Amino acid sequence: ARMGLWEWNPATGQAAWSPEIYDLLRLPRGDGVESGARFISMIHEDDIAAVDAALGQAQARGGVEPMIFRVNAGDGSVRWLMSCGQLAQLPGQHEPRLFGVNIDVTDTVESEQRLRAASVGRERREAVIQAVLEHAPIGIAVSLAGEEQLAYVSDFGLRMLKKDDANGHAWDVWQIYHPVTRAPIAKEAMALHRAANGEVIHNEEWLIRAYDGSLLPVSCNAGPIRTADGSILGATVAWYDITPFKEAQRQRELFMAAVSHELRTPLSAVLGWTEALLRNPDPAKLERGLQAI
Repeated sequence: ARMGLWEWNPATGQAAWSPEIYDLLRLPRGDGVESGARFISMIHEDDIAAVDAALGQAQARGGVEPMIFRVNAGDGSVRWLMSCGQLAQLPGQHEPRLFGVNIDVTDTVESEQRLRAASVGRERREAVIQAVLEHAPIGIAVSLAGEEQLAYVSDFGLRMLKKDDANGHAWDVWQIYHPVTRAPIAKEAMALHRAANGEVIHNEEWLIRAYDGSLLPVSCNAGPIRTADGSILGATVAWYDITPFKEAQRQRELFMAAVSHELRTPLSAVLGWTEALLRNPDPAKLERGLQAI
C-alpha cells in the first residue's frame, strides 16, 4: 500500500489509522485506534521540527499543507511520506479534528536524489574536463560524423595556432604539411579525418600552418569516438608543439659535430704514431712515440 488515511484529535491526542497506515509504517496491522504520539515518535529526528511547526499552525491555517518528511519504519528502514490534512468538525463531534492522507513517496524521492547526485557528479566531471581542456598545453579538436565544421577546438589549440574562434572550426583553414618534404596534405590524409574512419594514430609528426603564416611542428595522436554499439560518432585529435624538442635535437647534433671535430686532430696523431710503431718498433722511436701519444 502506498496511501493511507488518518484522523487526529489535537485536543485529546487520539488518532485513528486506516489499515494502510500500518503498511506504510511497516508495522503489524492494529485495530486502528492509536495515539498521535506513536506516529510522532516515528518521525525522523531531522524532520520532527518541521512537522511540529506544521501541526502547530494547523488551527490557524485550517489544516496541514502537503509536506514531505521521513519516518523510521518498523522494519528499520527510513521511508519518505507526503502528508496533508484538513481541519474539520463533523456533526456530533465536540472538537475539530484533522483528517488527512499519507502517501509513500520513497521511490520518487530516492530517484530524485540519485538524479541530483548523478547531476552533481556529471557537473564535477565536466568542470574537471573543461579545466583540463583550457589549461593543458595541448591542442584538441573534435569532429562529428556528417558535419562540415569541427565540433570543438580547444582554446589552447586556437592560441597555439594563432587562430580565432570564428575561423578555427572550419576544415579548410587547417593547412597540414609533411614534416620533411613540406608538401601540403589533403584533408583525407589528416589524422582527424583518418581517425573518423576508424584509424588510431600515435605520435605522428606534422607541420601546421599557423594564422600568421609560420609552420609549427607538432606531434599528434588521434582516434575515433565510438558509441556503445561500436559505431563511429566522430573523432578526436590532440597535438602538442614539439619546437623545443626539435631545437634540443638540433643543439645535440651541433654539440656532437663540435666534439667530433675537436677530437679528430689528436686522435689522428695517436693513430699515426701507433701505426708507425707497429711497423717499426725501434726503441728510440718507441720512446718518442710514447711521449707524443
